[in-house]
Amino acid sequence: MIRLAEAHHIKIQIGAFLESRIAMTAFAHLALSSDQIIYFDFDTALMFSEDPVEGGMIYKANGVIRGAGRAWYRGAVKNK
Repeated sequence: MIRLAEAHHIKIQIGAFLESRIAMTAFAHLALSSDQIIYFDFDTALMFSEDPVEGGMIYKANGVIRGAGRAWYRGAVKNK
């Protein structure tokens, strides 16, 4: 799907609906694989009342997500 979007210059979003920080961390790595992925929805892990995960991305104040060696801020990727 990503390669098809790249071939047709279509911007895409990566997100989830009830996945843990493990999945969100994997999605963050996937999002870095293509310049066409410009929208991110990585907040689903915040909906859990308990977080059994050790490691993975870390949610900071003001929508900043740390992990994958980068800072994710409101849909934009900034180098560490």
